[in-house]
Amino acid sequence: FFLLKKILRITESDLHRIIRNSVNKIIKESVYDNSFFNKDFDNKLRKALQLLRQGDLSGFDYTHQVPHGVFLVLLDNKYNFITTQGNVLYKEWFDGISGTEGDDKTSDCLPVFKYDKGCNIISLDTFKLLSEKWYRYITCFYGNYAIVTDFNQKQNLIDKEGNMLSDEWFDNVKMAHYRNHNIIATVELNGEEFLIDKDGNLLD
Repeated sequence: FFLLKKILRITESDLHRIIRNSVNKIIKESVYDNSFFNKDFDNKLRKALQLLRQGDLSGFDYTHQVPHGVFLVLLDNKYNFITTQGNVLYKEWFDGISGTEGDDKTSDCLPVFKYDKGCNIISLDTFKLLSEKWYRYITCFYGNYAIVTDFNQKQNLIDKEGNMLSDEWFDNVKMAHYRNHNIIATVELNGEEFLIDKDGNLLD
């Protein structure tokens, strides 16, 4: 009896582990791959777009008008940009999007985020991503630049055309307002601090 009870305890423990792993797998797939709820999401999107074409935005969880008569929309914790005609402007839905937290309150570029890729920037003029690469983190724009952190925790500055300010990646980048308007930020490299100007030159 004691042996049987011990075997049952082990079996129950294994069963709990299997159930827990299965639930975690379902959650992971639903969040990272967006596959578990695809059918339900597609049905909700179809209904929301039908309402939108009738001038009704209530099918979305949140809407915010951006330039060119386009709406930033939220549906089931996914973001995209949609015209009043119901055209979805980007092929993928984003898991997060940053507002204008920087000092550029009319920024025509916004940082976007996907769980399975990382961060990028979308242009509100073309509704295309500025970079072919995805990054660990991207700040909102301060003036014409945002700070980019790659997956090695190195930082750089990116402009609204998708160009990196420097070929060098830094240990740290801090942006501020400088009296000399040619200065963009303070950067740290190998334990030393420098100023960096609009041409990417490092200044003592």
